[in-house]
Amino acid sequence: MSSTDSRTLRHTAAFTLTLLAIEFLDEFVFGAREAAWPLIRTDLGLSYAQVGLLLGLPSLVSSLVEPFLGILGDIWRRRLLILGGGVVFALALLLTALSQNFPILLISFIIFYPSSGAFVSLSQATLRDTDSARHEQNMARWTFAGSLGVVAGPIALGAAALLNLGWRGLFLAFAGLTLIPLAMAYRFRSAIGQRGSDKTDFKAGLVDALRALRRGEVLRWLTLLEFSETMWLLLLGPAALLLGIPRHTEST
Repeated sequence: MSSTDSRTLRHTAAFTLTLLAIEFLDEFVFGAREAAWPLIRTDLGLSYAQVGLLLGLPSLVSSLVEPFLGILGDIWRRRLLILGGGVVFALALLLTALSQNFPILLISFIIFYPSSGAFVSLSQATLRDTDSARHEQNMARWTFAGSLGVVAGPIALGAAALLNLGWRGLFLAFAGLTLIPLAMAYRFRSAIGQRGSDKTDFKAGLVDALRALRRGEVLRWLTLLEFSETMWLLLLGPAALLLGIPRHTEST
């Protein structure tokens, strides 16, 4: 193997690891947040109705915003969208850590969800575009990185509790950690770009997206994805809340 081939291989490996680190971080945050719901609810004095809004409204807003981010990522400056999403991702985590009431926490979540779409989802699309011959392998790596993050999140929350940092300290740490993959992604100026389409017109990209929605296979996978995401959200967050309810023995 020549020195040029060796450098190319190292560059590709570092680029792939950067994108996988972004996915790990996203699921790391998600896993910790879902486990932290009892702490967040107690600390801010949230009602279950407010928790329901925190779980549902940001996801709804993100569902409306992310398709347009995806179109822009296909026709415009994907690198700028990823880096900008990463900056807002970190700021949303910082706002979450500093929130003192329900409205501020809700705003931080509403900001966080679409920023995750720009930072993480477009990184996934970029990883898929990196090597057209290894789509399945790269998506398997992506899933594995995310699975590790989900498992590590509650462990990190437990460690933060042992160190008396609380959930706020953990989210502050998450905001700082975001700067690492963000700085790594910034280095790859030429590797992240417009990949999926030669078009640069938003209207043309929107027409392509609407045309794709007419395909039965696309609609089927979108439906399955939404159901799986809904079950995921309903199981993790509420389960943590139920397990966090203290048991009181009443004397009769």
